[in-house]
Amino acid sequence: MNLFSPKPTEEQEQALSLFRSGKNLKINAYAGAGKTSTLKLLAESRPGKSLYTAFNRDIAERSRKEFPSHVTSSTTHAIASQFVALRWGFTKSRLKDSAKPREIASFLALPNHTQFDIPFRKPLRALELADLIQATVNNFLNSADTELSARHVSHQNGFSNLEGDHHAQVASVMLPYARRLWEAMTDIHGSVPLGHSGYYKLWSLEFQELPYECIFLDEAQDSNPPLLAVLDRQQCQIVYVGDPYQQIYSWRGAVNAMTQVRTELESSLTLCFRFGQPIAEAAFQVIRTLGAREPLRGNPERTARIGQVTEPECVITRTNMALMEELARREEIIHRCSLGKKQRKSLLLQLNDVVLLKQEKLAFSDELRGYRSWDDVHRHVELGTNPQLRSFCRLVDTFGEQRLIGLVKRTCSGERADAISFTTAHRSKGQQWNRVVLSADFFNKFQIAMESDRSRDGSYLQDENWQEEVRLFYVALTRAREEVQLPAALLSYFEIAGSQDAAAGRPAPPLPASNAQAGVWVRRPPWAEEQGAKAWDAPAARSEPVVTNPFASLGTLLRPPTTIARRAIFLRGLSCSCGTTLQFLSMVDTDTQRLFKHVNTANSILVGPGAEPLRQRILKCRGCGKLYELERPGSICGANSN
Repeated sequence: MNLFSPKPTEEQEQALSLFRSGKNLKINAYAGAGKTSTLKLLAESRPGKSLYTAFNRDIAERSRKEFPSHVTSSTTHAIASQFVALRWGFTKSRLKDSAKPREIASFLALPNHTQFDIPFRKPLRALELADLIQATVNNFLNSADTELSARHVSHQNGFSNLEGDHHAQVASVMLPYARRLWEAMTDIHGSVPLGHSGYYKLWSLEFQELPYECIFLDEAQDSNPPLLAVLDRQQCQIVYVGDPYQQIYSWRGAVNAMTQVRTELESSLTLCFRFGQPIAEAAFQVIRTLGAREPLRGNPERTARIGQVTEPECVITRTNMALMEELARREEIIHRCSLGKKQRKSLLLQLNDVVLLKQEKLAFSDELRGYRSWDDVHRHVELGTNPQLRSFCRLVDTFGEQRLIGLVKRTCSGERADAISFTTAHRSKGQQWNRVVLSADFFNKFQIAMESDRSRDGSYLQDENWQEEVRLFYVALTRAREEVQLPAALLSYFEIAGSQDAAAGRPAPPLPASNAQAGVWVRRPPWAEEQGAKAWDAPAARSEPVVTNPFASLGTLLRPPTTIARRAIFLRGLSCSCGTTLQFLSMVDTDTQRLFKHVNTANSILVGPGAEPLRQRILKCRGCGKLYELERPGSICGANSN
């Protein structure tokens, strides 16, 4: 069963056959591959009492309308909060709120300064110590452990990489405070808030068995250890469904059940019904860097292309900062811009709280409730342990709360026929639009990761933060049904070419001029043979290179496609006009650790099998960032030779 076929696909039939065995089943489903219709098919085949659960409340609410009546649809947080409230009588405010560092410092009567006998470590102020204690408790709450121990002690705020006696010293101070805080949180007659993670942990520790014959866990890639501990105690059949490459909430303790859980049976959904082959090809190019091996197949009945989108239905940004920048650039059509009802309401509440806090009045939003002033918020942000709050502060400090309130209030509700949705990658999860534009800020995080690779050996490719950025980009890219416009630098980085209309065989409109980098090879799509697309047989025209970003032009010089790491090779005796050493931007095949760019005797670069040498080498100043081109051996335009 799916939106485009009157009968189940072969993959869905296989999943149904495995489900009927009654054993636990794991279904790996790519983006848009019919998860909901497959789960509905499975649910309809068994009339027994079942539970459908997902992390996202909107997804759970939609499923209530789609699944048969014998299936209960709910988030596990809703189940947990109801259980804890009924069993212990916690008030709604204690379940919903979370303690702030100042409240924790006051409750625990923390000293003004705490000194550890560790070299190069400054004394901790009370607020800093409170923040570390709270982080330690949170580590316990997001684990499957039943007791709070030294392994949960937080290593942030300058306490990273502590080992042996130093770690034991910190743990000896932190643990007693952390245990007191957890006891206070779970005290029925107390006043310290339990919070979402707190009641969820309490439910995980106390609850034994759910009254269902079958449990369908959707979005399993963003589960958490307490939930997996609960499911491990169940006697009923469990179906784990998710896309391991859509895990985007690891920053708040989520784990990928699709890679951690072991089941006897496993199946896959690789045929996407949302979009056509060009977008499917692009998406697979992205997740290949994460180890994906089974290709994502596009819907042959849908047209799709990758290129410039002039009339988007949605603009997706990586950050809230970029979201507001996009809105600010469109003030002349702000009445057509929509943030969605929930996001608009939440943002206005937080911004109005900023106004109140600057007047030292009480705030009402979950994010800002409990702070005494806006300065108090900034002091918490300076601790460096709340990236979401830091991002919000930066947004307010950049634009000003009054301008932001004005922008948000002038946006529309989304009910207009010509409305353009504006959202972030995280909020776009579970949604889809016909024509989508991804903002340029998606590349920023990739660039930061690459530039932070000080060893220049491509080790950032194994960094969890970098991998999560790849997954976020994949999520955002796969929100499009028909057309998607991607940042030029990421088109190059992932070797994504301009597409063709898969159904009609027509060439897509040209990509924006910024993508037409000189000397860039485009990857030959698998359908090029069938369509007779001769344009794919040659590299892009090599006119005079215009390099605005070194990775934008160098990112796709390799073929065949491979996992690529960028590294800098320092050239002795060459310096910038500012006096700083120049570095040559090159690429390495991380599988074989050999240079793909072979420099011949003429000092040219061979950019691919059978390719003509490209007689430029791009160098970058480590100081001012200025770019240079090596024209011939020992000669660099504008550089100093020592």
